[in-house]
This record gives sequence, structure tokens and C-alpha cells, in this order.
Amino acid sequence: PPEKFLTPEVFAMAKSNTSGSSYNVMQSEAAGVCTSVGAVQATMAQLTAAQQTGAQWCAAGWVSDDATAAHYPMQQAISGCGNSAGIQSLDATWLPSSDGSTAPQTGQGNPATAMATVTCYGVKPPAGTTNVLAWNQN
Repeated sequence: PPEKFLTPEVFAMAKSNTSGSSYNVMQSEAAGVCTSVGAVQATMAQLTAAQQTGAQWCAAGWVSDDATAAHYPMQQAISGCGNSAGIQSLDATWLPSSDGSTAPQTGQGNPATAMATVTCYGVKPPAGTTNVLAWNQN
């Protein structure tokens, strides 16, 4: 396979599911989602380095060294995606809850049950892997 596909990188994942929502990983499950594909949960430093070299996706994901917020990299301002370039952060109280007890984006969510995607670091699984988010599959 081409060398690019053997190089560790930062990528976003969700749990395999049929609900259609990629915000389906609690912080307590995040590391396991990454290890299921031979990767590790990324750190904020790894996510920042990826953003500085061109990474961009509009879905907040857990990193290993911050349990209070989910983060995502943006290269440009896009309405509804943080509205600026850089690392965007979404406090866990604003995320959807796995127990359905609060509506997303109310600021009243329970961080223990908050759901997001997860940011992983490793050799990205091949295109078509169902739980690798679509914008990361190239």
C-alpha cells in the first residue's frame, strides 16, 4: 500500500451504529473505540499539530487529556462549526446525553453521559470502515 496509508495520523471516529448520529461516544468509551482499530486516543497536542498541518472536520471529539470538552480542528471559518479557524472546543455540558436526559446545546447536560466523536491517533483504517467518519476517509 502507499506509504501515506502506513503513517500514523489524527482522525475522528464514532462507534459503529445504525442510528446515523456520529455523536455516540461517551468519554469513558473513547479510548476503546480507538483501540478497536489499533490506534490510541489522541492528545490535544496531536490534534493541534494536525490542525496546523491542514486537518479540518466539523465534529467535536474527545481527546485523552481533556474530559471536560470535545474538540475539533478547523482551517477556516464555517458557520455552525465554531465560526473561526483553529481548534474549536465544545464543553461537555453542551453535548447530547446518552441517557436522553437533556437536549443538546442547552448547557445543562451531564458531562458523565455526554456524547461526542473520538479523536484517534494511529494508522487510519481503510476507506469504507463504517465507524471512521466520512470526511476522514481519504
